[in-house]
Amino acid sequence: MEDGTAQKCWTPTRETRIRTRRLELMRGGPVAAHLPEHSHAELQVSIRFLAPVVAKADPVEINIYAPHQSHSAGWGPGSRVVVFLLSQALLEETAEELSLRGRFEVLPLSRGRDALLESVGETLLPEFSTVRERGALYLDAVATFLAGYVLRKHSRERARPISSSRLSAAQMRRLHTFIDERMESGFDVLQLAGCAGLGPQEFAQRLRTTTGMAPWTYVQRYRITAACRLLKDRQLSLAEITHRLGFSSQSHFTNAFRSRMRTTPGLYRKLL
Repeated sequence: MEDGTAQKCWTPTRETRIRTRRLELMRGGPVAAHLPEHSHAELQVSIRFLAPVVAKADPVEINIYAPHQSHSAGWGPGSRVVVFLLSQALLEETAEELSLRGRFEVLPLSRGRDALLESVGETLLPEFSTVRERGALYLDAVATFLAGYVLRKHSRERARPISSSRLSAAQMRRLHTFIDERMESGFDVLQLAGCAGLGPQEFAQRLRTTTGMAPWTYVQRYRITAACRLLKDRQLSLAEITHRLGFSSQSHFTNAFRSRMRTTPGLYRKLL
């Protein structure tokens, strides 16, 4: 995505960026712009459609950057770009679903081609201004689909020794306190590991040894346990509980609760 011509520095606006807890979606162009070298904690998928005067054999360029991979970016006049940032939490949840028990490694892609990703970009770019109106559930579905596809097609599983060390009782207490304090505002796996005084990979290994779960699976289980407690307080509405637990929408809360408890929050409350 690098472009050496003189361009203005691109900055996102409300019209060019949409954010949910799992996904950040951005678009650029057709005005030329550039971004200096930077990195993201999230996985980045960038789909650039080149202007007709620039496009030769390949009118589309796909770039995939692993979390924390440094890169610069830019596009010339007439080009259109759509960028997806997929959260570490989403990647972990997806890896768990795909039974990637070892550490997965995203394989960066530079100016490549991928027919499915190109199709997603072609679908979303023309209707970008209306995507926000479809709500968080639609965006989360797109994010989940992309995470699964990238982990299947553009990553590999790296074998790793299973740590025999467990998190101490004090580390688990700090972990619970941190989740309770940040549940509403949100957090990422790096922050979660930091509260236990560990790096993210060591933390994930020790948490799995202690609980049998990956970090975000454990957080989700903890949130549902908290939901069961909050549902006992009939003064709290389901909307307020949804907000307190940090779910993106009431439907997201209901789906997560049903997946764990085999019933809806409303029905669970009636049985209390």
